[in-house]
Amino acid sequence: MSTQARYVLTSDAAMWSAEAGGKGAALAKLAATFPVPAFFVIAAEAFDENGLLPEAAESVNAGLTQLGRGGRFAVRSSGREEDGADSAHAGQFETELNVPADDVPAAAHRVWKSGFSETLAQYRQAKGLSGAPQPPAVVVQVMVEARAAGVAFSADPVTGDRSVVVISAIEGLADKLVGGEADGDSYRVGSDAATLEAELVGATPVLTETQRADVAVMARRAAAHFGSPQDIEWAFDAMGL
Repeated sequence: MSTQARYVLTSDAAMWSAEAGGKGAALAKLAATFPVPAFFVIAAEAFDENGLLPEAAESVNAGLTQLGRGGRFAVRSSGREEDGADSAHAGQFETELNVPADDVPAAAHRVWKSGFSETLAQYRQAKGLSGAPQPPAVVVQVMVEARAAGVAFSADPVTGDRSVVVISAIEGLADKLVGGEADGDSYRVGSDAATLEAELVGATPVLTETQRADVAVMARRAAAHFGSPQDIEWAFDAMGL
């Protein structure tokens, strides 16, 4: 196996959660047919306690060059058990946003090190998960200059009703919404793509009726793609969804 294949995973190589983690594998499976911002995955084995391994640095730098070194990046965890049905690990790993290319190796190492935190160990114990925490792989993804962003559930997360998509939306990036630091608009969209109910945080809706329908269609496509209800992260930039 080459150094590139071992330490940096892209395309088909990132589709296996054993190497790329749950988030990385899901992104790779979606990227062929969905508008997923460009990314690569740094394997967990590319790090030690001191940082990115010297033999991995060349592969990571090549990946950054391919994505565009002049841009900014989201650096996020992709644990093998992360985003699972019974152990989402939400908020247990570090995430760093708007990271310049030269700072990606250090940011990725901080995300990797969050796999050893005491809070993660306590989370796993509370969830009844066996074994020691495993450090995550790390997703490096092009940042979207979001006008609006949020999450969407292809089925009502409370009732399980698959005829309703539930959307949460906030202006700009969704990090504060996902982290529980800010409230966003909430929309319930029916099977005909019409809004059934809207709860707004401000006088003006974050999303237009058309944008809500677009997000609902995307959530339902993701559910059909994976064969089960899905929750997705989405964003609108200047070009659209």
